[in-house]
Amino acid sequence: GHAKKWRKSIRIVHGDGSTGIALGDHLAKMGAKKGESVVGRRVGIWWPLDECFYLGTVEGFTENTGEHTVRYDDGESEELLLPMQRVKWVAQDVGIAGEGVLHIGGAAVGAGAEAIAAPKAKTDAEVAAEEAAAAARAAEEEVAAAEAKRIEEELKGILNSDGRSRVSMGAFDVWSARPAQWRMRNSERRKCFEVIGIMRQTTDPDDDSDDEDEPPRLIIEPFEKLPTPRELPDYYEVIRCPVDCRGIVRMLRRPSERSYASPWFFACAVELMLTNAQVYNSEDSQLHQEAILLRRAFVAAMRERFPGQPLPPTFKVYESCDEPQWARPRPPPPAPEDIHDEPDPFKPLDWEAEQEGDDEERATARAIKAGGTVYGGGGGDGEEYEGGV
Repeated sequence: GHAKKWRKSIRIVHGDGSTGIALGDHLAKMGAKKGESVVGRRVGIWWPLDECFYLGTVEGFTENTGEHTVRYDDGESEELLLPMQRVKWVAQDVGIAGEGVLHIGGAAVGAGAEAIAAPKAKTDAEVAAEEAAAAARAAEEEVAAAEAKRIEEELKGILNSDGRSRVSMGAFDVWSARPAQWRMRNSERRKCFEVIGIMRQTTDPDDDSDDEDEPPRLIIEPFEKLPTPRELPDYYEVIRCPVDCRGIVRMLRRPSERSYASPWFFACAVELMLTNAQVYNSEDSQLHQEAILLRRAFVAAMRERFPGQPLPPTFKVYESCDEPQWARPRPPPPAPEDIHDEPDPFKPLDWEAEQEGDDEERATARAIKAGGTVYGGGGGDGEEYEGGV
């Protein structure tokens, strides 16, 4: 599953209640006050359980975390945020612990002075704890590397504009090989809305359908509305193309010239919504499993209403949203007069409802752009995140 990035998700809260910078950024700034200037310095680190200082040398500094690498005189090394440690800076001529008398500022350490001791032998429990911590750091680094690779691959896929056509998905745009269809028929918009209706009626299979006092829970509920950046600060850093059920319905209700280009792109939007839930949440989480149940309902409903219509593969939608060749001859795109093959299935929204929907979409677009800056400016020139509004 996906490891949560605590350095970005935990924020500093000011005295007036306002939210400040991420905790990780705050710690990095604290460490940067010493920065590279103390690399090579001899230092004593206070160990509260042992009630003494252990000698070592600062060997390096990691700018993005604010941590310094301290190698103790027994050969062990540790990544430390020095501003959060009790530290004694000692003269460079202080020798390796245990080799004769130690001098600090020209005076020998003796009675009444804070002892700087050679590290004692670690217990099996301490060794096991250090190994576990090292394994956890290695796992975190592996997850970070995998996440960086995933973002890099996404930018080669549906967010890559090279030689491709721009298609609106509401709060953001994707790039595709030239779509065979740019406007949906009214009948296609109606059928897509029916698919959403079936997904919205999908219930938790573990609930008792005969219980009149507590009817089965509808599993679409967490998918109806995206979290805000305040609720989940790292969501828009991890998820590059966020979609919720309300946004999909909003696109379907719009006139055909502002709606999805075709049933294929409607299917891409639904798959993005489900894939995002599985990418952000671990495999054993409830949301991850409920995305699988919703996908089954979605696929069955699409096959019934759009026989032969290709559907985007699970988790692959970020790589490409190019519609594949149909197993049977592709139906011709509708001519302008064919768009209204039946009455518009949706009544026009009043001004306030339409404005509210557009405001939600703009808020999502801003969150996408802000989240993308973590990876270098929101994906290119940033224009692709402002489509459809």
